[in-house]
Amino acid sequence: MRIGLHDAEYERMLNKSFPNLALMKISAYYKSFGCQVEWWVPDKKYDLVYSSKVFDFTPENENLPKNTINGGTGYGLYDELPEEIDRCYPDYSLYPLCDYAVGFLTRGCINACSFCVVPQK
Repeated sequence: MRIGLHDAEYERMLNKSFPNLALMKISAYYKSFGCQVEWWVPDKKYDLVYSSKVFDFTPENENLPKNTINGGTGYGLYDELPEEIDRCYPDYSLYPLCDYAVGFLTRGCINACSFCVVPQK
């Protein structure tokens, strides 16, 4: 099975420095079943395509297949991964420049940025 992953912020932000934890877990989950997981490429055939975005102001990519599975706080405040995927150890090979651990280190934030959903969550 071939899985395509789409990081909406990586596509739109020139200097994006944070990995997408949900995509890392999705990758790990499908790789555990021997599936081929790669970054989505337009015009390539995939059995499943997952798109994730953190911010609701990140534009949509109109070239994604119509059956793309969209997720992340950019699509909905309480849009969560299925438990069997969420408990997977993230696949850090997706972001080779990421040399630090990502995940829930703390709950909450003191900054209260106008665009952030953390206070609502």
